[in-house]
Amino acid sequence: MEVGESPLGIALQAVEQPTVPLARAVREPSSTVPFPEKFVGTFNADGSVRVGTERLAFEVRPVETQDDLFKAVAIRYEAYSRHLPELGRRLTAPEPADTEPGYSVLLAESRLDRSPLATVRLQTNEFGPLALERSIELPGWLQGRKLAEATRLALADTVRGRFVTQVMFKAFFQFCLEQEVEWMVVCARPPLDRIYLSLLFEDVVAGGAFIPLKHSANIPHRALAFNVATAEARWRTAGHSMYAFMGLTLHPDIHVGIPGPSAVPNTAYYRDRLPSL
Repeated sequence: MEVGESPLGIALQAVEQPTVPLARAVREPSSTVPFPEKFVGTFNADGSVRVGTERLAFEVRPVETQDDLFKAVAIRYEAYSRHLPELGRRLTAPEPADTEPGYSVLLAESRLDRSPLATVRLQTNEFGPLALERSIELPGWLQGRKLAEATRLALADTVRGRFVTQVMFKAFFQFCLEQEVEWMVVCARPPLDRIYLSLLFEDVVAGGAFIPLKHSANIPHRALAFNVATAEARWRTAGHSMYAFMGLTLHPDIHVGIPGPSAVPNTAYYRDRLPSL
């Protein structure tokens, strides 16, 4: 994932007051995903899943003060100005959505000198429709569900590689666990949509059509959604390369939501397994 023009392909957001009824949060049992035989983790001597701990060189936390918010704004301006200078000029100050109900701004800071590294804004549909709903009619399987959309993802120019972005994604996931969000939603342009597909996101619009988004200068994006409740089981079943990072590693420096390893079921299935399996 590269820093630059619409980082990670997440759609740029223009804030408007909700004009449609509030979404209804509905909880239904998720379908059961069969347990795999190609498990990518390791087991303790008693057969339980081994969960590790990894410290980061930076911390991720919600913006709480005006100083925090201006750090996030500075990263946005820097990132978007590199490839979208006209939009960047409009991002020199906080946006209304930064402090409105239903929105949360996250900030990643270096633990060494507190320099800002990355930011993302998350919106749930608890208080109004998501930004993408201005352009896309949600299919029936997303109607009335509790959703969360990520926008305004930006990385500082000094950040290299994909690791910081992966950590921000995990923070988004942990946020959704805490908020009992049923589906994570993102909008991406090619080829970045393939990254989300590799994470087992699925198309919101049938056939994976690219739809011009009003909150992203009418640039065509692919809307993708991810079921939070079945995430751990699906990653585990697929033997996904991100499974250990997302589900079997505790990151104390991500101060957002419920830690990922809490999603690992310490069930009889695991306790009864031999460590050699």
